[in-house]
Amino acid sequence: MVRISKLTLLLAIIGCSTTDDPTNLKINESIFAISGSADRKYERSLLNDSINNEIVKWSIEGIDSVVLHKRNIPDPNNRITELYKGNLIQKINGRYYPSFPIFTGERRSQLQKIARKEADKLVPYFKDIIIELESFGIEKDQLFHMIWSRIMDDRTVWDGLWEIKNPGKSFPYVFWVVHPFHPFACGTNYYIFVEGDMAISWGPGAKDQLELIPRLKHELFKSSIGRTINDPKSRSDFEQIGMIDNEGLPKFKVLLKNDTLTSYCHSQSIKYYKLIDEKVDFRNPFDSLFVSDSQYFVILLHEISYNILEHLRKEEIITFPLAQPNNKDLSNVVSVLTEIPKDLTDEVMALYQLNGWRGNDEIAKEFERVAEADPEDYSYLFFYGLTLFDIGNHERSIEVFRSFISKSEHDEPNLRLYDWSHIWIAHNYDLSGNREKAIEYYNHVLNFRHESGNMQMTQYKIRTTTAREWARKRIQESFSTEKF
Repeated sequence: MVRISKLTLLLAIIGCSTTDDPTNLKINESIFAISGSADRKYERSLLNDSINNEIVKWSIEGIDSVVLHKRNIPDPNNRITELYKGNLIQKINGRYYPSFPIFTGERRSQLQKIARKEADKLVPYFKDIIIELESFGIEKDQLFHMIWSRIMDDRTVWDGLWEIKNPGKSFPYVFWVVHPFHPFACGTNYYIFVEGDMAISWGPGAKDQLELIPRLKHELFKSSIGRTINDPKSRSDFEQIGMIDNEGLPKFKVLLKNDTLTSYCHSQSIKYYKLIDEKVDFRNPFDSLFVSDSQYFVILLHEISYNILEHLRKEEIITFPLAQPNNKDLSNVVSVLTEIPKDLTDEVMALYQLNGWRGNDEIAKEFERVAEADPEDYSYLFFYGLTLFDIGNHERSIEVFRSFISKSEHDEPNLRLYDWSHIWIAHNYDLSGNREKAIEYYNHVLNFRHESGNMQMTQYKIRTTTAREWARKRIQESFSTEKF
């Protein structure tokens, strides 16, 4: 899950191993990770080395340095030091163990037994949900995505349940391996839009195809608000994974904010985490040296979800599109939650934000359309100026920023952007090689009688600062020296 918020949960599978034989376990290809605001760094790249992989596997049941040296591995001392510093192994009573949970053999069987028992308590709830989703017109092949990514794996569930179980504590970074992974193991990547998000359900069967979607999120958003995809390359890529029909219109599910279906899914996420709190036993049966209570909470909740999905699939209530290798139609595992923009300005601003608050040639043309459609509107001009800066059209960028300055001069709510428009005119002059004019505009800011507060523009490596502080810095050093 890629989700930008106060609490960021990133859920990503690096790869998967399906065999029961632990001797074939490739740890770095079987890692699940979910990170919150309390992160712990694991140097997972060390596991790309096959010998390091073996050392961590040997440590699952504990291994001391004497035995390890008898394995005739090259440079054992340095390898152990690297793995220890990288938080991949820990030393307890003279023996090395993994510093993150690895469930294999008997532990794996025990975890699955617990997860299935707890899942059985929750299956009836989802059978009722499916009846309701079908009444909204959700087709059988779409049910998995709606249940998993819009209810089970929604942030509402994680945030709500964690706060109940661990009030006031930060969500942990959890890094773990379950071998073999559950056949219904899956996750969700979320991409935030101005007025919504895109959810992509993923699993091992669709890993390669799903990698296309984040690159096409710009076009995905446009498609979700009714724009036809005309770019031949984007259209070809979308057709390759079944995301659009022959008319270039979306086949994926488009959810509108505040409509009855969206509200229903949100309400069921709330109901679900409260039901979990009521029915699921999260008491940790494993040694805390092997898996902490917070780790167990995250891991068990995933395994419960997979077992619920498996149960529903076995009863043929849902399908599981992600189980099909090289699936050519991923429209049933993607949904976009959006609000139809009120006007062209909102639409173009959404595209601009979706591009990481950076401009390109396409967005510049879209802003020009806005300018032609409503010459009196200046709400977007600051961002249009930045877009022109991004594509290197410094002369036109300066014109647009000057236009914003003249139109917003007495507009107190836009005071920060007014000040920073002077800054960006100076930036344009810096990059055009006109240092004298750049300093003139930096000095304009220093001579203002007002203060407009802090600004942050991380896409340009501008950390929290005021226009006055930034101007002082740039008088000393040209913005042309910055790399971003």
